[in-house]
Amino acid sequence: MVLQNLNHWKDILGVEPETTKLPIPEATKFDTKKAFREAQAGHNWHQNALRLVGSWVAKGLSDEAIYKHSEALTLSGYSVEQTRLDFQPMIEGARNKGFDKNRGSYFNQPKGSDKVMSESCYFQNGGGLYFFDYRKVKNPDTKLCNFIAEITHEVTKVDGQNSFKTLLVQGQHSDGTYFPPVDIEASRFDSMEWLMSHWGPKAIINVGPKSKDHVAAAIKSLSTHEMKTIYLHTGWIVYAKKYAYLSASGGITANGYSPDFATELSGSLNNYDLPAPCADMEVQVTKFLKLFSDLIDDGTGLVILSGAFRSIFSEFVPCTVSLYLQGTTGTYKSAVVGVVQALFGKTFNGSNLPENWSSTGNAIEKKAALAKDAMFVVDDFVARGTQSDVARMHRDAERVLRSQGNQSGRDRMTSTTELRGANVPKGMICATGEDLPNGHSLQARLVIINMKKGSTDTGVLSQLQDYAQTGDLAQLNANFIRWIAAAADEGIIEQYFNDALSSCAKQLPAEGHARTRDNLSQMLAGLWIYLQYAVDVGVMHLEAADIFKLQAIKTVLALSQIQAGVDKDASDAERFVKILQSALSMGSCHLAAQGGGSPKYHAAAGWKLTGSGEYQKIEGQGVKVGWMNDKHVFIDVTAAQKVVKQLSQAAGNYLGSSDRAVIKALYEANMLAEVSKDRLTIKVTVEGQRRNLLCMDTNLFMDIDYDVVAPDQPVLDYDVVAPEQPFLDYSDEDIPF
Repeated sequence: MVLQNLNHWKDILGVEPETTKLPIPEATKFDTKKAFREAQAGHNWHQNALRLVGSWVAKGLSDEAIYKHSEALTLSGYSVEQTRLDFQPMIEGARNKGFDKNRGSYFNQPKGSDKVMSESCYFQNGGGLYFFDYRKVKNPDTKLCNFIAEITHEVTKVDGQNSFKTLLVQGQHSDGTYFPPVDIEASRFDSMEWLMSHWGPKAIINVGPKSKDHVAAAIKSLSTHEMKTIYLHTGWIVYAKKYAYLSASGGITANGYSPDFATELSGSLNNYDLPAPCADMEVQVTKFLKLFSDLIDDGTGLVILSGAFRSIFSEFVPCTVSLYLQGTTGTYKSAVVGVVQALFGKTFNGSNLPENWSSTGNAIEKKAALAKDAMFVVDDFVARGTQSDVARMHRDAERVLRSQGNQSGRDRMTSTTELRGANVPKGMICATGEDLPNGHSLQARLVIINMKKGSTDTGVLSQLQDYAQTGDLAQLNANFIRWIAAAADEGIIEQYFNDALSSCAKQLPAEGHARTRDNLSQMLAGLWIYLQYAVDVGVMHLEAADIFKLQAIKTVLALSQIQAGVDKDASDAERFVKILQSALSMGSCHLAAQGGGSPKYHAAAGWKLTGSGEYQKIEGQGVKVGWMNDKHVFIDVTAAQKVVKQLSQAAGNYLGSSDRAVIKALYEANMLAEVSKDRLTIKVTVEGQRRNLLCMDTNLFMDIDYDVVAPDQPVLDYDVVAPEQPFLDYSDEDIPF
């Protein structure tokens, strides 16, 4: 069957084709006399005058005839000239929008010909847009499209680093059907390419020279839009020289909640939603602090809470540390960070966190940048899967966490070769995982909390989860933020933070990595200022605040010892030695005696007894990486590095440091037994040749018990005779994986 008409679908389907139209209210007749009286009395003057001018234009009155009414509508305190100036844009707008039914006579009014473009204009008529070209004598009106449209809002969107404009456009087809509103980037508007994807084939632009350009120009010239700013991020902004903290529901200022701020938080960021501050909740501060202090048996619950408070100050002092909770499944690490994350919104919990490590590095970076001045939990780092999957996860984790620690990232270039700033985390990342991301310098940018099974008090956790669900924890945070806003307006908040940072640093040891004390001080500073707030508002005594400080310091001192061990294990020097130990025990390489051949303790040095009977001999396995005597091992760093890099890559934790970097790390770790005056190697004779080699103690590579006599072994000459072989005492520390 050939369709002659689209309406024939009704005969085939047996249904009436539907047309979606928005209800159009019935028009009521405009009472000009009533509007005139109200305008004269000063009641809603602008609205009544606007409607009066529109009706006069529709009746075909000239501009001068309309201006004659200005004297009668001039209010006390205003001049007639001021009223005429108010009338002028009203008249022009009404005529441009097609109110003048006799528009031909209007367009044919005498005009000069020196400014042709200024004489041309756009107008609406019969549900379409038209272009009036004054230069044409015949048919000066050109229909551009079969719809009308208007820009209702010009929106500036701010993401905390960059801003861009969007336009909210509404439209109506000539048959009365309303099109859905469109929010479109301003840079894409003039192309009109958005028309098909949003309004479909029903919206038709007529064929003609530069028709799309004319339609875009017509919509813009006939629109009277509002200006609006929307924030795409959380955290602090400065508005009218006052600080405001943004969340999904609005802003918190020193005066309390303000709905004047519009936010548009996408995805899980929309859960960052703080209530209006309420003084009644401040009396519960001590109770909540005690619950967090009792949450984990080693007191680290208070430190995690302090990290959330610290994140709020990132606007004033950028955060250069991340919190990392490591533990196997069943240690409640996600549930613990869930109740802390609920300080920023009651819908957060252990199964609804802002982000997880399965997302791409780009996505995590962007969301961490938008979660400004807030804790941003990235959950469940588990390096599993193929070798490439594991490598990608470690690479993404290193990129995101290093960006937090360095407060810098990868700049990008747009298609127009303009630089676009990097997405740098603007709050504080709190990560959880069963594994630790690779890298010594990366782990030095973390405060690592080891979660053990049975360490979390599930009763306390349940209480905190109940308070989180009811919004009490978010209320607690909203009250604190209002106090911070007041201090920020006075310009003293940075001094508060620096004083707290200095106070904490004085109570922490300087041993370990150079960043460790600063990391732990930053983590404590949030709690210090929160306790200051509690004392200031009168809900806690100084003595009680000091007790919480002592508990936190005790916990952090224990963390510093754990952190020192992690830093040591992750250092290039420690990894180089442990991987080389494994390579020797696996037979991937060997050490020769200083004079050549197998060393005294050949089994520990990578040698193997092969053959039997008269063909029995000792052979070095793999490549030769150095030489040894009873006291020292002399390492050929180039050969050793080749073995170490291969093994570390196979293990999924590649040690990519250069020869120079490894030698320097060994020296700084006091692992070099001897060095020269001008270099870190020494000149030593091996197998009759003088070579520059690293000199290290033998006990770094093998733990030999010299007091234990080995079982009987065949006595052979070199390559035929096996030297005396002692028992080798290996410990867990000899295995780096």
